[in-house]
Amino acid sequence: MSIDFAETIRTAQEAVTRPEVQQMIKELGAYGLAVNIPHAHNADKLVQLDDGYVASEHDLRVSFRPISEIRQEKDIIDVGWRYNPKSDRVELCQCCAQC
Repeated sequence: MSIDFAETIRTAQEAVTRPEVQQMIKELGAYGLAVNIPHAHNADKLVQLDDGYVASEHDLRVSFRPISEIRQEKDIIDVGWRYNPKSDRVELCQCCAQC
């Protein structure tokens, strides 16, 4: 089974090698933050995580759910964010159920 990366995912992977991106990652690290590529799993490949959706981990399982659905639950910890150019905002993209 081969993983078919979307062009945006490949571009993001390549960007991590750039000195200015590595500097941003270093600066984020001072706050306990890191960089990841927001993504979803679609059958046998990785795809871009749709706007308005989050990767949600619960009981060691990941699902991809609307943000509005997640916000109705208790005991959820926000752990990943991304910039959305359409709304010009930083938005949630990853969360975990509190253990």
